[in-house]
Amino acid sequence: MIAVKTSRRKGLAFEALTIFMAYAVEYLGITCFQAKIGLSNQSSMKLFGKLGYAEISRSKIFNEATLNLQICGHVKAVMNEQAQNLRIGQYDDGNQASALSLG
Repeated sequence: MIAVKTSRRKGLAFEALTIFMAYAVEYLGITCFQAKIGLSNQSSMKLFGKLGYAEISRSKIFNEATLNLQICGHVKAVMNEQAQNLRIGQYDDGNQASALSLG
């Protein structure tokens, strides 16, 4: 979620998820992603649809949809291409944490 309203609808969530997924596919060997999204959250439903996720079920009890993205074929090729643009490095804020960005 992008909490600051003035920062929404600028592609930040799409870019962050793309980086996360490319890293997970390339470096962790992930072959499937799944998201559970409240049915009233149309912004997230649209975002995950744009990323290629497909709705596989709905829960009336939890009022949510389950979306799935299999990493194969064209999707795998796109993720591998995105992973080639990843720059993985270190930044020093006193914690020596890793930093990820698209090159």
